Formats: sequence, structure tokens, C-alpha cells
Amino acid sequence: MLICIFSSGEGSLRFLSSTAKAMKGRLRGELRIAVLSTPELQAVAEENSDYVAKDVLSLIEWAERQYNIVK
Repeated sequence: MLICIFSSGEGSLRFLSSTAKAMKGRLRGELRIAVLSTPELQAVAEENSDYVAKDVLSLIEWAERQYNIVK
């Protein structure tokens, strides 16, 4: 499962990413968290995510690579 978080606000980014990370322990199987945010929130985005995308294309390419690894 892939959770993509798109956020430009620090508060919502922290809440969404920490909530998604908490779900990892409750789900069976693979869960990946990808974040697409502003450059100012890069450090916050890296705290609870598996991948921080710089743009939509890099997010899609990373998701395709993850799909090929898991399948």
C-alpha cells in the first residue's frame, strides 16, 4: 500500500505523516509513505516518510520502482 501526502502546511504535514507512520505497525504487508511538499518543509517531510518527492514525476517513478520490488 502506498500513502501519498501532499501538504504545504507544517502542522498538517506533521499530523498526516505521523498518523500514517503509526498505521505501519497495525497493517499486514508493505506500507510506504511518500510526501510531496514545499522545499521549506523538506526536513519535516523526511521525518516520517519513506520518500520525499521533488515533483510529481519523481513520485510516480519511485512508486513504480516500489511496485516492481514488492510484486
